[in-house]
Amino acid sequence: MTYSVKQRLLPQEAPNKPKRAMKPLYITIHNTDNTDRGATADAHARYLLNGSGGAKKSWHYTVDDHDIIQHLEDTEQGWHAGDGKGLGNTMSIGIEICMYENMNEMLAWRQASWLVAQLMKKHNIPLSRIVPHRHWSGKGCPSRLLPHWQTFTRMIERVLADIKGTNPTGAGDKPSQSSQVPVNVNLPEGKTSALEGHLLNGHVYVPLRDIAEALQLKLLWDNTNKRATLSK
Repeated sequence: MTYSVKQRLLPQEAPNKPKRAMKPLYITIHNTDNTDRGATADAHARYLLNGSGGAKKSWHYTVDDHDIIQHLEDTEQGWHAGDGKGLGNTMSIGIEICMYENMNEMLAWRQASWLVAQLMKKHNIPLSRIVPHRHWSGKGCPSRLLPHWQTFTRMIERVLADIKGTNPTGAGDKPSQSSQVPVNVNLPEGKTSALEGHLLNGHVYVPLRDIAEALQLKLLWDNTNKRATLSK
């Protein structure tokens, strides 16, 4: 699957960007933490173009379930990592993933994973340098994605495998000749989790490891007896 990137770049004189060049060595993932129905990628693009409310705040891309919008060139710094002149601001591409009400979250994650894979290939950035905002500042961000970080990195690996024409390590839990479908799983205490399922022969399958992560449980695999155990 291929997606398109819309450019709505901040002008050079914009007061909410550092105006400094960089060589990107990391990619930093954020959530917008804005659940308002209208908090789309387009709305965040307008927010940045209007000066970020007077704050020194800017990042490179915003992603939702419809759009991928670029705000800064990959080779210029932004103000997004909360680490001042540290590597988060000076050496990383910042990606904000929307989380507004009724958004198809899995589709947004899929678009974001595609974008990350393209940027990794373009700038020769390894998967070990795809990091959450928390890595730089300790902030609990990306708030929606942190509990599913391994799921997200596996999505990136699958895109990279498609680019290279190979199967990623551990992709055996994906049924062959299946199509990907978003699955909203109801969890205890009224919570929900957006997972990536696979449609095969009229049935939807979700990897057990992804369900375990959503429930914040550990998955132990007994290869001898072919038995999975979930524990706290």
